[in-house]
Amino acid sequence: MNLSEQLKNLLADMNALETESRSQDTSTERLAEINDKMDAMIEQRNALESKIKKANEEAFKRAGTNIDIEKSPEKLADEEAEQRIRALKQNRAITLATLDTLTINHQANNIKGAFNEVSNLLDLVTYKYLPGGESFTQAFIKGYGEGAYTAEGADAVNSEPAWGYAAINKTKITAYTEVSEEFEKLKPSFYLTEIQRNLTISLRKTLAKEIVKGDGDTGHITGILAPAAKVVALETAKDLEITAIDENTLSDVIIGYGGDEDIYRGVLVINKLDLKDFLRVRGTDKKPVYKVDFINQTIDGVPYIISSNIKPFSTAVAGDYTFVYGALGHYDLVAFSPIEISKSTDYKFRQGQIAYRAVGLFGGNTTSFNAFLRTKKAA
Repeated sequence: MNLSEQLKNLLADMNALETESRSQDTSTERLAEINDKMDAMIEQRNALESKIKKANEEAFKRAGTNIDIEKSPEKLADEEAEQRIRALKQNRAITLATLDTLTINHQANNIKGAFNEVSNLLDLVTYKYLPGGESFTQAFIKGYGEGAYTAEGADAVNSEPAWGYAAINKTKITAYTEVSEEFEKLKPSFYLTEIQRNLTISLRKTLAKEIVKGDGDTGHITGILAPAAKVVALETAKDLEITAIDENTLSDVIIGYGGDEDIYRGVLVINKLDLKDFLRVRGTDKKPVYKVDFINQTIDGVPYIISSNIKPFSTAVAGDYTFVYGALGHYDLVAFSPIEISKSTDYKFRQGQIAYRAVGLFGGNTTSFNAFLRTKKAA
């Protein structure tokens, strides 16, 4: 089979794959396979076209002679060198090199990743999967009763526990992007994979933000820093006001958290800039008061999680919430549906735009009484 026939068959295979990719029945997984095959075929097509071009140039130079355009490159090079030597001996002008006017642009076969944009706290909260639900209610204990002395024959002292209920309602979170059909078909397959991955990361970024600062309004997740009327499990009277990050801040937070009978371990959720403030605290000997371990992510042995959605203490104004301390497992994130990523070619069919959309139904709230100690910047 000569070069022209090989190219013809290859182009036919590429057209068949292109037709299949346009079908609405083609799955995302199959599209990825088609993109990989198209990448390989494009390289094969370019190689064949290059060989045919070179062979045609050689045939043109030898116009009038019987040239086999499928001679090996080595044989053609030998013949060209021989003709150049003859031309030099006859003092004729010759072309020393054939320069291709097209600039060759090389492209990497991968995409470099960006810095992490999703706080790790998203992976530390309690995750519940309740498909098809509209809401979820979690009961919690606010406190237990206490017995008392009772006279003989008198009624027993009433000792009822105090109850509370945290409501988690369904919210809808979406992410959307468009690409041209040329982008999907001609770009390497890893570009399309990153576009689809971006949709999932977009949803995760929103969830990580709303767990911290969701206002709890209708259609919104209730975050840890939500108003008291929304996050019923946290008492505003327990909020800790601080005037500065100093040598007493960490001990004040740890002692102020939990009940009166024990020390409860938690996680410090802080802004990255707050780490700088802890590092800057100096004792009377001018040495750092706190030991910050960036590898194990601890401050004097107390674990911390960085969240850009926590307002830095240095830029907060009086009354603003800043960092939080508590057990992240006492925050419930509920998924009322799986994350669905869908593709459509209908919306802008005339322009050849392909739309991708990710949709998830979620809810969240603090589900244990005073599970978090919230700090406020004092006046």
